[in-house]
Amino acid sequence: MLEITILIATLLLTILGGIFFRRATAINRALADSIKQQSIEPIMAQIHSAAEINRPNLFHRAISHLWRTYERSLAASLIRIFLTEHREVPMAHFWVQEIMSIEPSLGRLTLREEMLAETYRPELAAQCGATG
Repeated sequence: MLEITILIATLLLTILGGIFFRRATAINRALADSIKQQSIEPIMAQIHSAAEINRPNLFHRAISHLWRTYERSLAASLIRIFLTEHREVPMAHFWVQEIMSIEPSLGRLTLREEMLAETYRPELAAQCGATG
């Protein structure tokens, strides 16, 4: 009986690991394509193909990657969409705070003043740590 349980657990871990690896690989490929094309369309297609519950995390991962690699205009476009699609997610507000403090001219160019006034909530951004 123990051997069967171990076999089943191994199979489940293998299957779940494969699913996670494929998703991670697909996101990395979409990020590379977005950078190469200087377009957010590849990463947006990947994010929107995921389950709704996973999308905020995918936005965060994509923005983090683009931000760290100094693809700030692509990151800014994703931040705008992230905030529009996930207004109640603290991480979206964290990224607005980041862009407005580190790249304010790009932030003002990408995030219209009226959008910021209507949707940005600093109290949600404050729920995130210093690194998101």
